Amino acid sequence: MKVLVCLPGQDEARMIFDHTAHTIKSLKIRCEVYCSSDNELIRKKLTDNIYTYDILILDGLDKECLAIAEYLRSRNLICTIIFIARDTSKIRNIFIYRPSYLVTKPEDGRQLHAAVSWAYNEQIKARPYFMVKNKDELLKIYHSDILWFESRQRIVVLHGKKQEISFYAKLSDVHELLPKEHFIRCHQSYIVNTGMIIRVDKVLRHIYLATGDEIEISKSYYAQVMSFMEEHAF
Repeated sequence: MKVLVCLPGQDEARMIFDHTAHTIKSLKIRCEVYCSSDNELIRKKLTDNIYTYDILILDGLDKECLAIAEYLRSRNLICTIIFIARDTSKIRNIFIYRPSYLVTKPEDGRQLHAAVSWAYNEQIKARPYFMVKNKDELLKIYHSDILWFESRQRIVVLHGKKQEISFYAKLSDVHELLPKEHFIRCHQSYIVNTGMIIRVDKVLRHIYLATGDEIEISKSYYAQVMSFMEEHAF
């Protein structure tokens, strides 16, 4: 995931960049953060690929930034836009760009932290698929086609409805890229698609999937799994 900080003021841009980078580090999520005030370069990158950036932090009162937002939103409906606007009285039709967040006090790290966290979760929900890159190809696997993930030392195996795919990764990194309302970690070695669960045996600590597969729940994840299941139970 790529985040772009584009603000006309160099000092403020650096402050926002530092806050954003700190938030991403604290959330332990995988994002690349860029900072640029070169509007022509940004426009060129977006012209080449309108999906270059997933999250944009723009000055909501700057004409050049609004022009970028307008160009972007006319072609990309899933990107997340965060506007920085200290003086909200000067805002004019800012919501036509469908911003996800309005930050009025950029120096307040908590406000920006909330904005970036929201944006990241919005991006995860907007992409109902998991991308797998291996030696030969790049694959898009929709969440609905994933049964569970299994860690085998340095290799993660994606068990899907139609195929199994192996790739190098840490299971914790995989978990960060999945929507938490649809996937749950139940073991040091397993992540399960909650939509495939039909039964949980509390005594044996086993999850049973619609496919007939059995997944073990470890002691360390048992409380977390049961809390999730009870929260979504009638």
